[in-house]
Amino acid sequence: MNQRILPIDKVRNACNSYLQKRTESMKQLQEPYIQKEMKGGWFRKPKTRSEAIESLYGDLWSKYNMLQLNHDWHTQKVNELVALCQTTYNKEAEVIMIDSETVYILRKYL
Repeated sequence: MNQRILPIDKVRNACNSYLQKRTESMKQLQEPYIQKEMKGGWFRKPKTRSEAIESLYGDLWSKYNMLQLNHDWHTQKVNELVALCQTTYNKEAEVIMIDSETVYILRKYL
């Protein structure tokens, strides 16, 4: 597996930017499902936002939950890298070695 040595600060900033952007896009994709659940119907009364989200979490196979699982799957490796950066930063290291797959994920932010 190919690896690359990069400065810790640069990697940590790239990870935080990636996670922020990914979370924002996931919330934008989930918003229509929340709005749809909030609306009332013939036999349903309108729900508040928190009630709608709670209702959507009740159905494991809903598109809302699938978006959340997809988000968690794609961000797991980056979250692990953030923890690694924090641990090595506390030990006063200046560089970190990361694999090519992670570099590919963060390519826009490095």
